[in-house]
Amino acid sequence: MESSAASRRASSVMVINPLIPLTSTRQPFRFERITPDLSGSAAVPSAGILASITGAHSDPRDNSPCSTNSSSSLPVTDPPACPANPWWTSLSRPMIIRTAERCFEVVDRDHVVVATDDERIAEACREHNVRYEMTRDDHPTGGDRVAEVAARIPAKTYINVQGDEPVFNPEDLRIIIEAARADRTRTYIGYCEMTEEQWKDSKYIKLLFGQNRQLIYIGRAPVPHGHSGEFQVGYRQVCVYAYPLEVLQAFAAPGKKTPLEEIEDNEVMRFLELGLPVDVLEMSEDSMPVDRPDDVPLVTARLHELGLA
Repeated sequence: MESSAASRRASSVMVINPLIPLTSTRQPFRFERITPDLSGSAAVPSAGILASITGAHSDPRDNSPCSTNSSSSLPVTDPPACPANPWWTSLSRPMIIRTAERCFEVVDRDHVVVATDDERIAEACREHNVRYEMTRDDHPTGGDRVAEVAARIPAKTYINVQGDEPVFNPEDLRIIIEAARADRTRTYIGYCEMTEEQWKDSKYIKLLFGQNRQLIYIGRAPVPHGHSGEFQVGYRQVCVYAYPLEVLQAFAAPGKKTPLEEIEDNEVMRFLELGLPVDVLEMSEDSMPVDRPDDVPLVTARLHELGLA
């Protein structure tokens, strides 16, 4: 049953997209949404922040079971052996639940949503009293999955958090929420400085931006790159996005990846290809996505350091 507050248009929505790795070649993204049981697709939280958790990391160099390309219609079968997935149990709780718990430190629990097309993720949400929304299984990216949820839950701003980030800094969420509240017409993504090793690794998404803090380029090439070929400075993406409904609808309108987005395997490129401006926000360097098997011990150690084990 909806309350009068729940029927109003929300101020902002936070979406968390879980990461689903490949079982053989490619597997679709999972988009989860976390909030208490509001029963009714039109219901919205009274204060308006709604978090979507989605999965949008991938390593195009790697065809192992831990690759996470998203543009496939392969059915989900048993969880692959690789623990880099949203149902991986990291010290007693699935990674997607841990990511949601980080959101709860900043956003009211009833304003966070997990959206997924996988019953195993839905079961994890039920077990941990986390709300979820089931979505189609044919979305090319997590952002497209957010758009499906946005069609059900009206809001002025949607915030998309990647579900393979169990140790991200909740203060980074605060940064993007405050920016979105200050100007709800703009699209934002996070960034931080990167090391030379990260700069050389195609796993990490690099970005360039102008003096007006507007995104110029985003992809996997080691940029900026001078004649010497030596590392000078670099910035990597922190996978949290905020966008108004109109921009999200324009992003999802093609129904497929754009050409450069397909090559880079990064959905933010679609905004640039469609002429949709994106602003960047500096965040902490704490982001540690679980993209590969060797990321697992690093993230586990970090969970211990944070006292989250």
